[in-house]
Amino acid sequence: MLFEAKTAEAILDAFDFDCDHLYHFQYLSSFGADRMIGHPAVDFCDACVTETRLRQLEPVPGMKITFVFDYGDNWEFDIVVMHGSEESTSDIQVIERKGEAPEQYPEYEDFY
Repeated sequence: MLFEAKTAEAILDAFDFDCDHLYHFQYLSSFGADRMIGHPAVDFCDACVTETRLRQLEPVPGMKITFVFDYGDNWEFDIVVMHGSEESTSDIQVIERKGEAPEQYPEYEDFY
């Protein structure tokens, strides 16, 4: 399964966000190196989400991945891998949310 196929969509759907901005996923490789997999239009990442399979990340239970969305607002979502097998990556789903979901586009007056 390609990484983007459901991962970004599942996260954004869980928070009622529109998928209308660039994004990337950031994680530590098994060797401890900082790695980034990005939207096809993002050129500073190590790989593209449309060319990367989730199993290439070598996911293991407890692995942490940060999803960075909308570089203007810089939304960050923390992901914790619950299962590391190929079977568990075929149906990505958000199983827990903490706190109240923020508005993606709050009114300007809400900030002051």
